[in-house]
Amino acid sequence: MTETLYLSGAAMTASMGLPDQGIITVDEVAFFIRQIAQTSELPLLVDGDTIFPEALTSVERFREVRARLPGVKLLANMTEFGRTPALTAEEFQELGYDMVIWPVSSLRVANKAQERFYAALARDGATTAMLPEMQTRAQLYELIGLNAFEALDASIAQSVLPA
Repeated sequence: MTETLYLSGAAMTASMGLPDQGIITVDEVAFFIRQIAQTSELPLLVDGDTIFPEALTSVERFREVRARLPGVKLLANMTEFGRTPALTAEEFQELGYDMVIWPVSSLRVANKAQERFYAALARDGATTAMLPEMQTRAQLYELIGLNAFEALDASIAQSVLPA
């Protein structure tokens, strides 16, 4: 399994304050691609002209789509709480799908965590009860590799305070 970034049409249009109708220019899409390419070395899959079957309700339907589209790269765009069966990435691979994404799953988890956080804040008037659930500053810095960025900054230029 290869780590890959996915840039959805909905994400691009939403960041521009537009509805998810897929009507943006090639220049606008290229802008988003450049922004991501500047910050990541991971491969980027861009939703430029996606056609995908909606709400396949059985493994048999996934097999049927694969059989009807030989040689076409297939992407399973998954979400929870729908009619599509919950399958693993390995199961999709076995069905002949080349890629599978869960584009809103992490958002659902984050939203649930925020719900718990704000309930505790409203109840207690403080964030103390949620400290064990929080990422510490040290964990964040480690995750994003802040020390490497600071070293890069120091190697490029040093800040000068005005006199």
